[in-house]
Amino acid sequence: MNSIDTLIGKSIRDLRIAKGLSQDELGHLVGVSDVVINNYENGESRVGAAQVLKIAQALGTQIGDIFEKIELNQRKALVELGENHSEIKSRLRDLIALSDRKPEREELERLLSMLSNTDRPY
Repeated sequence: MNSIDTLIGKSIRDLRIAKGLSQDELGHLVGVSDVVINNYENGESRVGAAQVLKIAQALGTQIGDIFEKIELNQRKALVELGENHSEIKSRLRDLIALSDRKPEREELERLLSMLSNTDRPY
């Protein structure tokens, strides 16, 4: 499956957990097995539009809430990516300072320069 399937699945899982339902309970409400819900949540099976609507109704929410949750998860991932970007640059600086071999140091400096030339990695 593709990344949108994974994002929809994560959104469904987050909303299901917030509602206090097990995969089995949600599956019963929607008319599928817990294995199917698990596959949706892990992005292993594509959730059709009609099924997304049934899941939203079973969770007592609007279909838009599922997609809003995706947007929030994407923003959170971008923030984490930005934090990791800064951490990688910091670790490269440390490695450069510790390196006593010129070719190795130059390669590390090249990598640091590449990272520094992007304000954000996305």
